[in-house]
Amino acid sequence: MFDPPPQLHTGFDAAMAACAGRWAPSTPSTSDGADRHAKQSVETHNPANQRQMLGRFGRATRRMSMRRCRRRSGRGPSGAATPRLACSCCRRVGQLIGERVYEMAAALTLETGKNRMEALGEVQETADFFQGYCN
Repeated sequence: MFDPPPQLHTGFDAAMAACAGRWAPSTPSTSDGADRHAKQSVETHNPANQRQMLGRFGRATRRMSMRRCRRRSGRGPSGAATPRLACSCCRRVGQLIGERVYEMAAALTLETGKNRMEALGEVQETADFFQGYCN
């Protein structure tokens, strides 16, 4: 980590440039795959550059959250009944995160202010967690 290969910086810099221009100016709250436009919103800014607004996100009300929880409770198969399916899904999640490590690390850097090495490490650790969980 103290002497990373040049490709690491090249990949991260390219992902940062792509990610910085991809933020949506306004993102609604989502429930069951449908957009729900909330009456209130919250702005998110890059902690390293407070002038850079990353987006405006719909703020769910307590009522909206409770309704979602009621709809979600009891859905889907139990984890004990589907260990192979759960493992297959977790492996795929780990693979997808690994394939998008630079992009996710860039988003993490913009959103939380982490430096590139911490962000890259955290994203890779997350991919490894999903893979290791299945093992």
